[in-house]
Amino acid sequence: MNKLLIALLSLFLLNACVNSGEQSWVYMNSGVIQCESAGRTSGESAYRLTQHNISVNETLCAQLSDMTMVARCGASTTSIHLHRIAEVDLQKAQSVGFLDVQGLKKEDDLGYQIHTCRVR
Repeated sequence: MNKLLIALLSLFLLNACVNSGEQSWVYMNSGVIQCESAGRTSGESAYRLTQHNISVNETLCAQLSDMTMVARCGASTTSIHLHRIAEVDLQKAQSVGFLDVQGLKKEDDLGYQIHTCRVR
């Protein structure tokens, strides 16, 4: 009984250490195509990470702020989905197409502006 209790306590403490680690934000274009496609929802974007065993701790929707797009049917938009994940999963997320949000930052600008996620 004591061995089982020690094993469960160790597992709990190990899990707490993993979950309390550093966090990173990653993003991916939402896939919106003007006049043609509403793109992915934030939930679909998060699911792409969870399919690769990457836990998503928070999800936000945003627009890139340092970029303009032509207003034309068939063109993409600046809409992105942001996901907060464990820093240890950053390389894995990048290997499936997500980018580190740190690459968007400028001196006094995050590189994006948060907005309410659309609901289908």
